[in-house]
Amino acid sequence: MQVNNSWTIGVIDDDSGLRTALTQLLRSAQFTPLPFESAEQFLRNADPQDLDALIVDLHLLGLNGLQLLATLEARGEARPAVLITGRDDQASRDLFRSWKGPVLFKPFDDTQLFAALTLVLGKPPIAA
Repeated sequence: MQVNNSWTIGVIDDDSGLRTALTQLLRSAQFTPLPFESAEQFLRNADPQDLDALIVDLHLLGLNGLQLLATLEARGEARPAVLITGRDDQASRDLFRSWKGPVLFKPFDDTQLFAALTLVLGKPPIAA
């Protein structure tokens, strides 16, 4: 999918292969991805106000994805977000009950990812 936009998307996932793949996919669609390997790295190095949205793994080492999003909200720095996970078990589903945004279960495809980003950004990508 080719899009024409200047959206900056934070990608927070401790799986380096998936983080790299998501970064490349977003870049190929002309988003500006900023990858982070942990919630802690994100909190130390990112300025959330520079980001239009986040893609966050639920099961990060250290702070999990929901804890990261709650921390940002408590700081007044909440950003629209898409949660991703490779676990489709009851414990994960219990965690999602407090989440009102989109959740993608791995593996997901680019169409699902871009649809979720469209939902959280509130507007569709503009075709090039």
